[in-house]
Amino acid sequence: MLIPKLLIGLALVTMAHQSHAQISSPLTPTEIEARAQAADRLKALVESSPHLPLAQHDLPVRLPEGQELGQVSWITRDSIEHRAAQPAHL
Repeated sequence: MLIPKLLIGLALVTMAHQSHAQISSPLTPTEIEARAQAADRLKALVESSPHLPLAQHDLPVRLPEGQELGQVSWITRDSIEHRAAQPAHL
């Protein structure tokens, strides 16, 4: 599983490097064809890689007593209170 990811990363880095290096000069038909073939190989590699099973699950949320979803978290409130307590020149 790690090898296909490394190959994909290597192919993307190579293509990015090549495109950056040739911004100022136009591509020849041979280079265009080579890039198209590389893109096709990359697409085939991605499509042939194993797919992970996906399943949707509900995540139970346990809130402290008296809180509701959508309320500002205590971390944010604490941060705001801390800033308000700081002297203005800091």
